[in-house]
Amino acid sequence: MLQENCLAECCCSNQAGTSLWERDDNSDRVLSESHPLYWVQVFNAETWNEFLKAGASTTGFSASRWPWVQKLNVGDYLLCYLARVSAWVGILEVVSPPYLDNTTLIWKSGVYPCRADVRLLKCLPVPEAVPIKTLADRLSIFHSPYWSIWLMASPKRWKQEDAKIVIEAIDRKCRTAI
Repeated sequence: MLQENCLAECCCSNQAGTSLWERDDNSDRVLSESHPLYWVQVFNAETWNEFLKAGASTTGFSASRWPWVQKLNVGDYLLCYLARVSAWVGILEVVSPPYLDNTTLIWKSGVYPCRADVRLLKCLPVPEAVPIKTLADRLSIFHSPYWSIWLMASPKRWKQEDAKIVIEAIDRKCRTAI
């Protein structure tokens, strides 16, 4: 069961409330044409809640995803998608190279040994999350009748143009939620 009290604590602002797309300071690198990689990370309500409760500092993926996880770089961005709710709930920045840890359980549903340390940049409470279908006319994945395949496994590479649409939608929600 989703614990709204934990999710309600999500932050909607970063430095002075600027858009992630506009920032250019050293501590929060700008998402620009030169920075390359955006990924989707799929959570379910339970894993998202556990991730937040644990401090939102380490994310994990199943062992079978190691070939893709190894492609994550420090500074890449993970767009957080909540399955079954079908909505965008946050943005993470990768702050460590990927690593394997089979010993520490980070989520109750499994070990998720393929890891990366992350920083939570944006987080919307679930009731304020951005429903993916509100972006259907703008996201390229909807050009296919099989669009949901892009949201079944993670990490999944995401086009920069689509990432910008998702980031701007989250930023817009954050500005109106504050």
